[in-house]
Amino acid sequence: MGKYNPYSRLSKSQLFLVLFRRIFFNYIPLCIVAFVMIFPFLWLLSLSIREGGNLAQITLIPDGFTLRNFGRAWQYANIGTSFKNSTFLASLAISGNLFLGALAAYPLARYRFPGKNIVFIVILSSMMIPFQLTMIPLSDLIANL
Repeated sequence: MGKYNPYSRLSKSQLFLVLFRRIFFNYIPLCIVAFVMIFPFLWLLSLSIREGGNLAQITLIPDGFTLRNFGRAWQYANIGTSFKNSTFLASLAISGNLFLGALAAYPLARYRFPGKNIVFIVILSSMMIPFQLTMIPLSDLIANL
């Protein structure tokens, strides 16, 4: 027995109308939103590969093409050092979170104790609070130490 096809009872004109509505009301707005989201990145890429700092030209495809701008940015802005520092700090933060998360998760997964569900809900609730919400009070707390 095959799968049920909800469109099997429709005539060709009705099927065309259903598919046209689906495409028009779903996919075309999604494509427009995707283009609006991707366009700034395309513009940035276009500006970064232009020759001679010709940023006043308003075209998406530049006249001259060069990759020397990336080398200059890497050299003059110390991107290599910044990248190494960011990688080091991110790896420390991930390792610390993984270690502390494992320490907190093990007793919750293996042992039965009174209030286990409450502790679990408190931990999940604290994870759902975004950092941007706690950033200013945390900086005030550190500044007043």
